[in-house]
Parts: sequence; C-alpha cells; structure tokens
Amino acid sequence: MLEDLESVLRALADANLTLKPSKCSFGIRTLDYLGFRITEGEIRPGRKVDALANFPRPQDAHEVRRFLGLAGYFQRFIVKYAEIAEPLTQLTGKDVPYCWQDDQQTAFDTLKDKLCTEPVVAMYNPNAAVTEVHTDASAKALSGILFQGDRTTDLRMIYAVSKRATSAESKYHSSRLELYAIIWTLNRLRHYLLGIRFTVITDCQALVYLNVHKTTKPQIARWYEILQEFDFEIKYRPGTRMSHVDALSRVLYDGAEPDDSVDVEISNRVDVYVTMTKHEAVRLLQATDEGTRRIIELLNGEPTQNNNEATGYQVTEGVLYKVHRGRPLLVVPKSMRKGVVIAAYDYGGHFAVDRTVARITDDYWFVGMKRYVKQHIAMCVDCLTNKKPAGPKPGFLHPIPPGRRPFQTIHLDHLGPFETTITKNKYLLVLVDNLTKYTMLYPCKTTNAAAVVRVLDKFCSERGIPDRIITDRGTCFTANAFGKFCSDREIRHTLNSTRHPQANGQVERANRTIVSLLSVTATEHNNWDTQLRYVENMLNTAPNKSTTKTPYETLHGYLPRFHKGILPTLSLTRNNWRDPQEIQTEARRNIIDAQRAMKISHDRKRYEGVRYEVGEVVVMTKPPVPHISAKLQPKYRVKPLQVMEVLPGDTYRVAELATDGHEVYATTAHVSQLKSWTVLNEKDDSDEGEDDSDEGKDDSDEEVDGTANPPKNDEIHAGNNREGRAEQTMMGPKRSTRTRQTPKYLEDYSTTG
Repeated sequence: MLEDLESVLRALADANLTLKPSKCSFGIRTLDYLGFRITEGEIRPGRKVDALANFPRPQDAHEVRRFLGLAGYFQRFIVKYAEIAEPLTQLTGKDVPYCWQDDQQTAFDTLKDKLCTEPVVAMYNPNAAVTEVHTDASAKALSGILFQGDRTTDLRMIYAVSKRATSAESKYHSSRLELYAIIWTLNRLRHYLLGIRFTVITDCQALVYLNVHKTTKPQIARWYEILQEFDFEIKYRPGTRMSHVDALSRVLYDGAEPDDSVDVEISNRVDVYVTMTKHEAVRLLQATDEGTRRIIELLNGEPTQNNNEATGYQVTEGVLYKVHRGRPLLVVPKSMRKGVVIAAYDYGGHFAVDRTVARITDDYWFVGMKRYVKQHIAMCVDCLTNKKPAGPKPGFLHPIPPGRRPFQTIHLDHLGPFETTITKNKYLLVLVDNLTKYTMLYPCKTTNAAAVVRVLDKFCSERGIPDRIITDRGTCFTANAFGKFCSDREIRHTLNSTRHPQANGQVERANRTIVSLLSVTATEHNNWDTQLRYVENMLNTAPNKSTTKTPYETLHGYLPRFHKGILPTLSLTRNNWRDPQEIQTEARRNIIDAQRAMKISHDRKRYEGVRYEVGEVVVMTKPPVPHISAKLQPKYRVKPLQVMEVLPGDTYRVAELATDGHEVYATTAHVSQLKSWTVLNEKDDSDEGEDDSDEGKDDSDEEVDGTANPPKNDEIHAGNNREGRAEQTMMGPKRSTRTRQTPKYLEDYSTTG
C-alpha cells in the first residue's frame, strides 16, 4: 500500500496539486464513496440502500419514478434489472392510468429484497486472466453481465446491465435480437472492454458464425462495424447453463399461449450460412442476374437465329466469359460491378476513366462499363475534396468603377502585426481613395471595430463621408459597431469574398509597397510608426501608373514642395496649378482605359465559369491547416454548401446545409473557390440499350473530381435542373464536354461496353 500511496502523492506533486489532510484517510479497509461501500476488491451498496428497505408502497406515478431512480442507482448489482422493474416502468408512461396490481407489487418487493441482501460485485481488473461477457435477450428486455477471474471456473460478477426492449426491437428475429443484445452490452461496458481480450458467451448458436462469416444485410453490417473496435470471440453455451441471465426472461412467457402460425415458425428459424468457393459464388451470381442468365441460357440451348445476342460469349465450367481479342474476360454480374470498380479505381490510384477501364478490362467485362465507371468517379468523395481542376481558373475580372469625386469610394485594410512600438502601436490601418489613389496611414494598437470607427470618424470630419467602403471580411469590419457606423451615415459597405484578396486589390497592392518602404526607412523595428508621414508623402507624390498623375496632384491640382535639396527648386513646373476637377476627370478616363486593358489581359487566362443558381450544392476551397504540410491536405471542405444568393462579380452567398437547429456556417465565395455537385441521372439497371457510345474519346488527361451522395435536404433540388434532367438521385461535379481522342498507350485496349 505504501508504494501505491507514494505513486499517487508523487503524481499529485508533479501536477502541482495539493491535498487537505483533514479530508484524507489512509490505511482504511472500508470506504463509503458516492453511495457505494468499497472494500478490498469488492463493491457493495452503501447507506442509500436503507432508504430502499423502508420505502413505502408508491401511491402514484411520481413516487414510482422516485423509487426507480433510487433503485436504478444500484442496478449494476442486479441481474436483469430492466425485466424485474418492467411492470413498475410501465406505470411511468405518459397518459398511463395508475393501477397497482400483483405484478407491480412483485417487482417492488423483488427489487427491495435483492438490494437489501447486500449484493456484492468485484472490482474491475484490466489484467484479469479471464474476462467474459454473458448476454441474453427476450422480447421484454436485453441484459448482460461482465465477469472476471483467474480461471473460467472461478468468475465473479463485475457489472450487470439491462434495458427494456422497444416495440421495434421486440419484433426482431430471435437471432437478430440476441446479436443486438451483444452490441448494446458491449457499448454499455465499452470503457471496461476496450484494449483487452475477452469472450462473449451467448445461448444463440447462430451468432458463433459471426466470427468467420460476414453478412451483406445493411443493419447487421453496421452492427458488425461497431464490433470491430473490440477484441473478442463469441462462444455458444446452452441455455441450461445460462440460467443466471436467461431464466428471468423466460419466466415472463410461461403463461403465453403457443403460436403455431407459419409466420412465427419461419421467424423462429435460425440463419443458415453456406460456404462456397469463389468459382461457385460467381456461377451463382451470374445465374441469378437477369442479363447474364439470358446469355447463358442462349448458349446452352439449341442454336437458332435469335442466338446473335450471345455472339462473342462462351461458358467455361458454368461461368460466362466475353471473348475479346482472343482473351476470355469474366462477365461481371450487376451485384459484383461495384466491387470490381472499387478495386480498380479506389484501390488503383484514383485515375481517370480510360485508365480505370483499361485496368478492369485486363480481366473483366460488363455492359456499359465506361458509363458505370464515370458515374462511380463522379461520386468519389476523396477526389472531390483533394483534386483541384486543372487548366484556366473560372471567373472574369470585374473592375470596380472609379468614383466621380475624391473619397467617394475608399478601400480599407489592416496591415500587420508589426513589432510593438514605444507608443504601443502594432497594426496599420491603410485607406486608399478609389479615384485619386491617395493613401492615408493610421497606426493602431488593436484591430477591433472600436479602433476602426475612431479612425473613420476622424477621417469623415476631415475629408467628408464616403458613399462606399470596400473591405475584407475581418472581424472588425463584420462587427455590429462597424455596421452601425456605416448605416448611421448611409455608407454602403462592400465585403469581399472569403480568402479572395483580389477583390480588394487596390489596397492589397498598396500594402505591398508600404511594407517595402517601411523596411528601408525604419531605423529600428520598434519605431516604424514614426516614419508613417514620410512613407505617406512618398506614396502620394509618386506617379500612379493608372492615372499617370501623382495622387497628391490629382487631389489638390498641384505638386507640393518639400525640403529635399536644391534640385526641386530649379523645376519650372513645380508652381503650376490646374483645376483638380479637370485632373480628376482625366484620371477617371485613364483608370477606365487601364482597367479595360487589365481585364483583357486577365480574362485571356480565364474562362467564365459555372453560373450557379440559388439552391445548388457546391463545395468550397479550404485554407491549409497551419504547421502541417499543405501538399497532402484536402483542398476543399468536406461539408457541402448551398448557394443562398447570387451576388455581383461572380460571387455567391453560400451556407452549410441546414442541420438540426444548430448554427450553420455561412460566407461569401468567389466562383474560383467553388466546385459544383451536379445532379446526375441514375439510369435503369437494365442492360438493354447500354453501350459505351463515347468510345474513342480520351479522358486520360482529365482527372474527374468526385462527389458524394447528396445530403437529405429538400431544398437541394431547387435550381439544379437547368439542363432538363428528369431525375435527381445522384450528385457529381460538372465536367468539360470537349472532344477527346484515345491516347497512344490505350490503343491495345478496348473500352467499349
């Protein structure tokens, strides 16, 4: 004990925790803790059980709930607690009349007796030699018991769990209900069972085959997936040796009338598992597939003129093959197609259509192969989130028209953080006039909305109130205080799309120049704010490429004189003055001409992009997680978004699909940041009329971006049927429709259906 105590105290000291001596007890053999009495290796009910012994017979549903709440606290000690308490639990239902009968009295007395006889459970030991979980199920309840010991003949109970079976669960087939009892028990005892090897004991022999056989039934497959995190083996034990968990569930049915109906007889049959070779499995699947069975029957029947459909096929040892270029290819029935394509595409490198088809046609063939592969690729979540479309980016340039007067439209942005200066400044608020390109710099201690409002209030008192302010989506610009400032002054606030600085390129370009000037003018990193007036003068007295004039001259009509030496005083144009309105009109024409030339140059490397409509579902690019290599990170958000509003300039208001009342993510995105989930038709599975009519087109240079099945949202379909699609059951990305040719390396392969 002293060694254990020393380890505990050392751990507390390492964590800088202290204990109050008056609240500590050392060397005791019995401890009352949270209603339990803990002794050496054992746990018993504590003093609360005395309240149960003296609990009077409940007079209404409220008192029944009080009794069950107290008894339920000790249910770990009672095997089949849920079944014993079931008559009492019935009285707590909504709109159930209170009627105390013999069943309720029996359950009431049984629970009191079992708890008042001082039941004992052993302490859990993760290093026990033997750990067993015994489970049982009936139409009334599910139960399970955790046992541990040094050997299988000396096991002690650790924990007992049970629950009432719901109306749906009570209708399960007996084997399925027994399996569900295992699932539920392991989940309840999960914190005890994870990380150790244990054995599940059941009286349902059919469940033993779960160790070796798999199932394709969806519900059972989901349950089987839950079991994968546990390390266990299922063993069968006859019901005569499982009375500790089985007897109570059976006694409830002693008075039930036997039901000899055919339905009950069928439901009482256990599942039958048949093992077969892969060759036999393929024969069976082909024989049950309508398309392959018809061809096999034609080949095995009498030769007729109608046997043309079977031309090119052969049956070898009962298996149908397609003869292609002298090689027999296994004809894949519908039920096997998905597995074949997954093996070739998902586990074959996620290559494009032709490469995947070529890989499949090494050994397999089925009608409509290329179309099927295309649809599979279109639903690949990994490709959707990890592959960016190659080639030109979508979205043309949409220049912001210059204002008709100075400071009618201004651009704002924060620059920093920099080294904190002596005056506690850490950031720089940059303001650029859209017409004159005049730049104003304001040092700031923080980037909150209050600091921005103070600067703008000062600016408005000096230069007047602007009509429009353009910013990014920083928290200071989306705050209520900033919005109130703009609305009170009737200022139109434009927010650019998320992570798309090009939308506020005027100030972003100025930021780059400002950083360059500060880096060469600031003598120390902590005095950069003392150089701002000098940097501001340099920016405003340098000719602008778009206006061909300096911002100062465009604003005031003349070039200023500064004390910079003797050479500027010799200039003959320094004292010239022109009407600022005339200069600004000329500057506006020059800006429009420059924007037109820039748009031509920009759009030459772009394409218009997809025109999304309200209701369409898209995915959006995501920023890389910091401190992790961005090369292998997903390029797009896994959660789909829905277009809520179409905005000017190829931008869209998007939001996550509605969830269960939780707040959803919403933002503005440029078209270049989005990728569409296009609704695809799911054609009838019939092979008739299917062919690979697009043979000869090359998809090898196109990595198709995948998608997933659509979320269940009724609003998805609005606006998604622009091309006259009849059905909307799948989703996939939009693909280019350009004509392609088969590449050289696929000349020896056939990609026909």
